[in-house]
Amino acid sequence: MDDHFRIRTFQNGALYESQDVFYYIISNNDQSLFRIMKIDRHNPTQLVIHVDGMIYNAKEVNSKLKVLYEKSHRNGGAVRHITSTYGLLGFVRFLEGYYIIVITKRACVATIGGHYVYAIADTKMVYIPTDQRCNRTEELKYRKAFQDIDLSSNFYFSYSYDITRTLQYNMTVSKRTADSTGLNHKEHNPCYKFIWNKYLLASIEHNVHPDWILHVIHGFVAQSEISIYGRSIYVTLIARRSRKYAGTRFLKRGMNDEGDVANDVETEQIVFDTIVTSLWSGRFTSYVQLRASVPAYWSQVYSGMAPKPPITVDKIDPYAVAAGHHFNFCLKHYGAPVIVLNLVKKKDKKPFESLLSNELEATIEYLNQFLPNEHKIQYVSWDMSRVSKRKDGAVISWLEKFAEESIKKTGFFHSGPQLHFHKMLGDGLGSQYGHGYSEFGCLQTGVLRLNCVDCLDRTNTAQFMIGKIILAVQLYSLGVLDGLDLQFETPAVRLLEELYESQGDTLALQYGGSQLVHRIRSYRKVSRWSSRSKDILQSISRYYSNSFTDVDKQNSINLFLGVYKPWEEIESLWDLRSDCHLHNRPRKKFYAVITSFTQWLQRDVFDHMPYPYGKRYIREMKKRKDDKNEKCDLFYEFYRPFSYTSLEWCWGNFIFSTRKTFAPPSVTDPHPFTVYASTKPVVQGKIAPRIVAGTPSLIDEEGSSDEDGKLSSDEESKPIPDTTSRDNIGRRKNTGNFQ
Repeated sequence: MDDHFRIRTFQNGALYESQDVFYYIISNNDQSLFRIMKIDRHNPTQLVIHVDGMIYNAKEVNSKLKVLYEKSHRNGGAVRHITSTYGLLGFVRFLEGYYIIVITKRACVATIGGHYVYAIADTKMVYIPTDQRCNRTEELKYRKAFQDIDLSSNFYFSYSYDITRTLQYNMTVSKRTADSTGLNHKEHNPCYKFIWNKYLLASIEHNVHPDWILHVIHGFVAQSEISIYGRSIYVTLIARRSRKYAGTRFLKRGMNDEGDVANDVETEQIVFDTIVTSLWSGRFTSYVQLRASVPAYWSQVYSGMAPKPPITVDKIDPYAVAAGHHFNFCLKHYGAPVIVLNLVKKKDKKPFESLLSNELEATIEYLNQFLPNEHKIQYVSWDMSRVSKRKDGAVISWLEKFAEESIKKTGFFHSGPQLHFHKMLGDGLGSQYGHGYSEFGCLQTGVLRLNCVDCLDRTNTAQFMIGKIILAVQLYSLGVLDGLDLQFETPAVRLLEELYESQGDTLALQYGGSQLVHRIRSYRKVSRWSSRSKDILQSISRYYSNSFTDVDKQNSINLFLGVYKPWEEIESLWDLRSDCHLHNRPRKKFYAVITSFTQWLQRDVFDHMPYPYGKRYIREMKKRKDDKNEKCDLFYEFYRPFSYTSLEWCWGNFIFSTRKTFAPPSVTDPHPFTVYASTKPVVQGKIAPRIVAGTPSLIDEEGSSDEDGKLSSDEESKPIPDTTSRDNIGRRKNTGNFQ
């Protein structure tokens, strides 16, 4: 398989402890190649790491371990195996010495073109120095606050696929590197905005071999299958939460001085045909949309007395400097046009949400003065809350029309040329969307940016409707559909609805402290009366979280991301009245100096519009060529011929599917695009409670045992449902089978 990605063959590891040093040894899956890291334990406040850059074989590693055991025995000590690992998250320090954090369990949640995506299932945090100062009271408080970030919930990584970037970025070449020799791997950089362990890796990332570095995102990843009489189409949803200006609902609103906005999440919908595994030989499609808070200086001071505290505009920015930084990033990262859909109320009896609408409209009006007409920020304001009170279901019809028009402006990504029979039909697919098809495919240029007040309930429904429209386009471009119309009560759309509701619940829990209050079916006017009691419970849960747990959660996020560093600050984390100064520190970059009140867009970004700047795009998309210097083959990564495997435990057997999950009991092999009388989730012929698509996983555990009682460090153990799921089919127990 001629994929360009660098495959991290060193996926398994083991951490050993002696009196003087920690030895961290990583190996490839068949344990024929090894790397060794030595961590000194005598310097309590400095991280001293020795990595020789050598690759060892099994004999050489055994010899080194033997010498280590003998040396420790002569000195009256011992060598102890701490844990087996699946990756290094990084190092962290509070007041005393450093800790090492490693992944001890992983769960497969998706596969993209043969590249596995994993969720972190468990981690281990080990104190490095030999002293016992880690047991001091203040140190213990910081360690507990750090560990309040549940790394086993919604943190994802991949050894061979850059999960921090979009599929379009990963599959196209930059204008500067497009030559006869293909792609230089050194120029492929991750998007640090979405790397949540960047602070943990800061001390080693540029000093060790890339085999040691593993980037982790936070958000949501799920995958489901549309089964068409045995032909599998995978639908994958990836939500990447920004680490910048991250926090909880009432403590992080608006934006900071650098233009980083609260609740900033990039959602990517990937649809591809699994008949061909390789990225370059297969046909892949994707679409990216963005949700983020209103880019203005506003807040809500939560006292615990009122569920909706008043909105306050804290600072007036007449030249929209910070908002300009934000939209500069959008145009640089996604290209033009940027279409802003504002779902906040336009009018209130007392000024509330309308304050935000006025601020956003004035900001965009000012910024648009300095853009050419063809690249202006397109602003659409629509009071979704008011329209949803009607009984005619106008919310869905309006969103459908808006999505169709917007997708035609931005286009979508397709890695292959337009199908021949589409050209013969002259259906206009090649010219209607974005800039049309080239010889190699088509690109998405621009992005849809959505917001309401919280960017949760209303925003999630709007994103689903955009996802539904683009799903029809994606399936049509793959030759699966014969038209661009998908009915709601079909298994395919029900599956997509489950994906977006699962995403909405996950993002709402992360930011708001509860699941969605108003769901997609509520806006469709098809929800049951019983769902209203659940909505009330979710409102109470959100109120409790905002009142009693959000402050501690915000402190933990600041500590985890390195926004607050205990050894650098005078005040302790719990004595701070506000963290505003932590998120608005003066920088040496261009943010701190206003060079112009009119030229808010970088010149290089302007010259490359409507295409993104600094990414791997050219005006006519070209495929990357395979790297002849790559030392490993994706075939070994995906099919794992070195491991004992069974078809029973393959990922495809446990993925949620229109055939297995959404089939009516009376239909044995349903068509996913036909409206059936009942399309509720089904498990083995029984109507099941509401499920979360993409929740089953294949989990790898340290020391998991097989049927013969032998320890297995690489084989997937029995599949279990993901612990991050909401209902999870009646909370099935880990029995090794799906009930």
